[in-house]
Amino acid sequence: MKTLLTILLFHSSCLVQAEEIKNARTVNVSATLQTARDDAKRKKAETTTHHLEITLRRSHSDSKKFKVVAIIYAKELPGKNISQHRSTQTVNLTSGKAVTLTSSPEKFTETRDHKVRVKKKNNRNNRSNNRNNRNRNQVRFKTIPASGQKQSGWAVRVYDKNGQLVGETASASHLKLDR
Repeated sequence: MKTLLTILLFHSSCLVQAEEIKNARTVNVSATLQTARDDAKRKKAETTTHHLEITLRRSHSDSKKFKVVAIIYAKELPGKNISQHRSTQTVNLTSGKAVTLTSSPEKFTETRDHKVRVKKKNNRNNRSNNRNNRNRNQVRFKTIPASGQKQSGWAVRVYDKNGQLVGETASASHLKLDR
């Protein structure tokens, strides 16, 4: 009875390992985000350009042609909407050789929230005779909310000729398809 139980457990673990090998990613993907900023010292608006430098290495696969999709996510200001900026390339990979490629650059402009001085209307009829009137000398400001787009993450996905996902990486785990 013990041997039968041992054999059943061994075969089930072999099947699980075979399934894991079947679903294993065949392309190793690594990427780094490169950012270029304009000189935005003391400016309310800032423009940044982002692109991904991607390195691919094929471990084993029947396919040699792969489609690489690089996605840069941007948060729309104000609000919570996220937009995607995609670039797609086709790459030939040979086993054991690394290939480096660059995604298309994406430009984002963001204006931070800031305050603007509001001029008070000069109404002579309501003017008081008191020269030390605090309301008349008080400076008022109005807050202008942030606007534009701000980079918030990235993901790189590699597909084979059949459209099956064979490798991916992302800046955060929630951006991956295969979690």
